[in-house]
Amino acid sequence: MINVPATSPMRLQQIQSETNLTQSSIDDYADKPFSTHRKKAIYKQIGRAVASANLPFSFVDDPEVKKLFALFNSYFRLPSRKLLSTNIIEDLNND
Repeated sequence: MINVPATSPMRLQQIQSETNLTQSSIDDYADKPFSTHRKKAIYKQIGRAVASANLPFSFVDDPEVKKLFALFNSYFRLPSRKLLSTNIIEDLNND
């Protein structure tokens, strides 16, 4: 390999050919809503976690918990306390 100054046109061309210079899409960085299937799976896991840790159903109403989940995906909404205590827990009992 020939020693070429770092700023020479030949070296710049070599660097460009060695790296992938494709621009990322804005979609790669933006939150996307979860699919219905994924949302149900997350709700189910929240139900398991609440039951396993003996947390009150009001856990999902806590502002700091809501902020925590929003950090992962700004579109995600926690289930209501009522939905958690009825449908989600009942579904877990039926599994």
